Amino acid sequence: MGNRIRYARALAATTVLLLGSIMGCPFHAETFVRHCAMDTDCDDGIECTTDKCVNTVCSNTNNPAHTPCSNGGVCDGMVTCLGCLTDVDCMMYHSTSPVCDMKTQTCVSCSDGVKDGNETGIDCGGPDCGACLGNPCKDTDAGASCGNSTVCDETENVCCSSPCDPTITNCITCSAKNGAMADGTCGTVTFGQDPFNQCNGSMGPALAGGCGKAMGKCACEDMQVDGKETDVDCGGGVCPPCEGGQMCAQDSDCDPNFGNCVLATPAATNKICCNSLCGATCFACNSGGMCVAQPVGFPDPTCPANEACAPEGTANPNCIGMAGASCKSNGNCLSNSCMSGACAKGVAGKPCSGNADCVSGSCQNYVCM
Repeated sequence: MGNRIRYARALAATTVLLLGSIMGCPFHAETFVRHCAMDTDCDDGIECTTDKCVNTVCSNTNNPAHTPCSNGGVCDGMVTCLGCLTDVDCMMYHSTSPVCDMKTQTCVSCSDGVKDGNETGIDCGGPDCGACLGNPCKDTDAGASCGNSTVCDETENVCCSSPCDPTITNCITCSAKNGAMADGTCGTVTFGQDPFNQCNGSMGPALAGGCGKAMGKCACEDMQVDGKETDVDCGGGVCPPCEGGQMCAQDSDCDPNFGNCVLATPAATNKICCNSLCGATCFACNSGGMCVAQPVGFPDPTCPANEACAPEGTANPNCIGMAGASCKSNGNCLSNSCMSGACAKGVAGKPCSGNADCVSGSCQNYVCM
């Protein structure tokens, strides 16, 4: 019965149109009425309209803009289904960095790890996702901003892998011309260079020497021996002077309080900064740069053969005989025992230079065991 009613109504409407045409009456769509029994009788085949049967008359109103379509798009507020109107329309498809490409009115994402949409690289490039790593940029120019995974380094105007501002942190760069990394990768400035004038002598000796080998550090503060330095971050006429016990090449490498660049011991190969020339036999410059007496029994190479460093107050103020050395009295011997003109081996507790000086055959820390 329902189908017959709909057929009759459609036939009646057609008859009205034909009669109107034959009789010369114009057709006015706005006054045309379709009668109905239920909502489904009013389906106009347009997805972006709401079809209703109200008091036996069909109503087909336009859906508001952004109303979802079945194909994944949204209504434009008229009667057309588009991919998107704004970025918000893309949230359900790209929860991270959704973008509505206004030219094509389609959804893309600038952080999905896929080169899609109008991107020229993965999640970058094109009109939607910003410039790619290493490309020129300027933060004040929104049209040239960097992609989702890059930032614009304003100092060098290049899209960078991470914030890399050399005016905040010394000796970092995002440009290959100033560093060893490729354009767009934040890294260290090439060792010894100083493109932003951060580490020159005018900044004070603590920052002198150009950029160092550690990221963000000048050569004189990178905790390495590099450039002209004679020890870690000191000496060489560029970095601050070295403290006592640090290595040097000449007196000017040392702090005035330790202004003597000397061999720590006669057998040493490197010079260190010391508080004195420290050239006396059985005296040496320690790790703190202080000239001190060597331990009793120390085999100082400047002592005569078969002699070692002596205790204070002995007849020979610096060296004394080891076991087997010729002697005239006990005071001539490290063991304090002269027997038949030769120094005897020491008993436990006596000073020694080596195992051969002890009756026990064991000398530890210059004392017989």
